[in-house]
Amino acid sequence: VEIRDHQVCFADSTTIVSTFHSRGRSPTSLRPCVLYIHGGGFEFGDRYSNTEELMTMVASEEIVGVSLDYRLAPKHRFPAALNDCENALKWVIANAPRLNIDVTRIVIMGVSAGGALAASLAIRLRQRGPGHIAGLLLSCPMLDDRTSAGPESVGPVRTWTYADNRAAWKKYLGHTIPTYESVPARALNLSLLPPTFIDVGTDDIFYQEDVEFAARLRRSSVLVEMHTWTLGYHGFDILERSSPAAVQAAQVRLSWIRSRISAASDQSQQDE
Repeated sequence: VEIRDHQVCFADSTTIVSTFHSRGRSPTSLRPCVLYIHGGGFEFGDRYSNTEELMTMVASEEIVGVSLDYRLAPKHRFPAALNDCENALKWVIANAPRLNIDVTRIVIMGVSAGGALAASLAIRLRQRGPGHIAGLLLSCPMLDDRTSAGPESVGPVRTWTYADNRAAWKKYLGHTIPTYESVPARALNLSLLPPTFIDVGTDDIFYQEDVEFAARLRRSSVLVEMHTWTLGYHGFDILERSSPAAVQAAQVRLSWIRSRISAASDQSQQDE
């Protein structure tokens, strides 16, 4: 996989956006794109964090991958990171021809806190008019600031605790009152969001909020695919990447992305 770094200047910030391309292949047509938003509790990580799955997609599926360094809390609070994600998407669309990207086949993928940003981005784009999103993939997403306490005895909460969650949301939100703009689970109306994939482990503290969010999407007539991984703790598929459960999880996510790219291609042909 060939990685190219781009310094991108936005109205209120400058960041680095990396694009991932299949090495040695000359594209004969525009390719689908996965915009990847990394996790890290809003406070940690960068555009290379846990991109192994993204690079596998790029190498095997001839997808163009895009990842960005969004501004991190607590130095930069909401809406800085979300603005960076939106600006990165706008940059991808504006530069799609030279990046060999088909703007009708863009999937946004967010992991953990990146899932919160991905969902918030989809909600924001719906508010501002039609966006270029063929699908929204949320892996163990951090969706609700109200997940602050629970039965610690249920499952090994090894990698992300309720205390971690309270602290992360506080650093991200600061003194801002939580609303649907900053916290996806607080959105009362989830209609008209793109087809969405959610997966989470049953021992993840986000399990209940993710299952409830998927159910609310379905009630809003959004096409949803939900997967739960028995005994999976937060980040199990990253920390135990070669385990059977982690391999299966990655395969299921890739299969869903393929299906969304195919559906977007069919829709584009019908619209011509």
